[in-house]
Amino acid sequence: MLPLIRGGGEEEARLAEVLKKTKESPFNSQRLKQWMDKVYEEISTIKAVINLLQDTEVVSSDKLREKVINSKKALVFVFTSLDSKEPYLEELENHLKEN
Repeated sequence: MLPLIRGGGEEEARLAEVLKKTKESPFNSQRLKQWMDKVYEEISTIKAVINLLQDTEVVSSDKLREKVINSKKALVFVFTSLDSKEPYLEELENHLKEN
């Protein structure tokens, strides 16, 4: 595009429009970095909890009832967000569909 602008084949306004769309896009580097930082923090928290409970058995929800009934002690973490869609990923998907 820059060679076309330099050669007079395109207007500078076209470049400004492309730069504006890039900045407003959910794919811009700042938003991606913010999302990745949030995901990294969540993963780090889960890893830290699992490391604290190294000798503890981790089971999925379908086996939870059996384990709780057959145990004297139980510590249960419920991750409710696993069933819902990630809003930022949905925004990225919608952006791709629209453009």
